[in-house]
Amino acid sequence: MRTVITRPLGGELLEQLEDLRRIDTNHRQGDKPHGHRSHPTDAPWRVLCRMTSIVRSVSFASAGNPATGGSRLQKLIPAPLSSLCRRPGGWQPMLVPEWDPYACQIPKPVGYTAKPCSELTEVHHVVHVPAARRILEDGTIRAGLVYDESRLNRSRLCVTWLSANTWTDGSIYGTVQFTFDWGDIINGQQIYWVEAMTDYSPSAYRLLLTDRNLAKSSRVQVYDPTTDDGPLKRKGKTWYWNRDFTSEFMVEADLSLSLCKKLSFIRHHETICRLNGPSCPEKRIDHPTTGGRIMAFTRARSSSRWQAGSEQTALH
Repeated sequence: MRTVITRPLGGELLEQLEDLRRIDTNHRQGDKPHGHRSHPTDAPWRVLCRMTSIVRSVSFASAGNPATGGSRLQKLIPAPLSSLCRRPGGWQPMLVPEWDPYACQIPKPVGYTAKPCSELTEVHHVVHVPAARRILEDGTIRAGLVYDESRLNRSRLCVTWLSANTWTDGSIYGTVQFTFDWGDIINGQQIYWVEAMTDYSPSAYRLLLTDRNLAKSSRVQVYDPTTDDGPLKRKGKTWYWNRDFTSEFMVEADLSLSLCKKLSFIRHHETICRLNGPSCPEKRIDHPTTGGRIMAFTRARSSSRWQAGSEQTALH
């Protein structure tokens, strides 16, 4: 959870609250302003939610300090919302989930204007050619320690990185892409919010998938995709994600290639490489060349194994 402390309550926000209160009052009295169209968001509980979102942008206005608008705010906020926001001694900072800015809505019928989530069906692991050769040789993507600026970089937690994103300008992670069905990955896993990486462009949200119970951990937060209003959601058996940001799923497990549904050769980003920096040689290689190198490697491995098997048979 993050504490939102921004600015004192200004006149503009007060006007918005007053407008919403009038909508709420008109709805209860059955009176619609001239030119008003009925809309489901005019329902009182919807108004309350909208008022909550406005109050979230407020710092904390002391109830007795007119300069901050605290006394006016107290009169405007309905009792249910007031009980959530007010604490002994005056108005306090509100706790807002860190995933709040990355929330999206499960698609609604035509005409619904909120930004929708996209259906989540597959995720990818992208690496450079040397790492891809090792994965193909092992038959497994090995989980590794978290080494970047993550809050988990001192946890000794080993994870396999996956993402639902694909990139028009090329990947900054490599040229070989292993693709998995999301259903195979999420099966039997618990979900925990890790962090948001706001220095990325676009910003990234990170979720940990593990079969362990980490509810008491101070490093992660339990995330429920059926109720939490964040970037990953589930309705029935269908999963959704917010594709407007970078999705990063940290799986606490090795991934067998028996689960891999597709192997692709993709273009590297022309200027950025997370692993090798500006000197990355794969930035100058097209994906057909990458594909040729990987295919040559797998064929050579198959031939050597066949030859070794033949020699063992001859010995017997």
